Amino acid sequence: MTKFRSGKCTGCCRTLLMTIWSCFLVSLVSCSSDECCEGTNGINWVSNDCGNNVRALNTGKRIHEFMYHPTQPQWALAASWTSCAEFIDEPCKIYKELYYTKTMGEEWTYITNYVYDFEWGQSRYALERGIKIPDERIFVTRDADGQGHQTKAKDGRTWSTKVDLFVSDNFF
Repeated sequence: MTKFRSGKCTGCCRTLLMTIWSCFLVSLVSCSSDECCEGTNGINWVSNDCGNNVRALNTGKRIHEFMYHPTQPQWALAASWTSCAEFIDEPCKIYKELYYTKTMGEEWTYITNYVYDFEWGQSRYALERGIKIPDERIFVTRDADGQGHQTKAKDGRTWSTKVDLFVSDNFF
């Protein structure tokens, strides 16, 4: 799921960006001065100048889920599915991996695998009320004993009692 946050790039420059990239885009996400364009097949784009310059949001893998941090404009979480091409000397295993960036996609750090859902722990609501939550806090549901292919929970019928909720204040 991609989150939308309104930013300063609105009106004609957003319309221009959508027109230019309409054949590649699924949706447009914005925050502060950044625009993130969710593309097709895990290829995504980002611009920090209302679309005048656009670059690929690259983890080295196809991004299938992307989530901005609610208070740190350069931070994001992203999930990607493995592919059989990655397993050269061992059997293929398809599972979801989680990454984070603090540089709006310039550098990515691997967090964990066999992930089902993830969410930032920080919120504007907490900040406005003086509730102290580390900016690095994340919640992750994952199968810590995951092996082989991970099932995709499309219809809710593939949930497993082996999936646990984890919380981390340091990206594990």
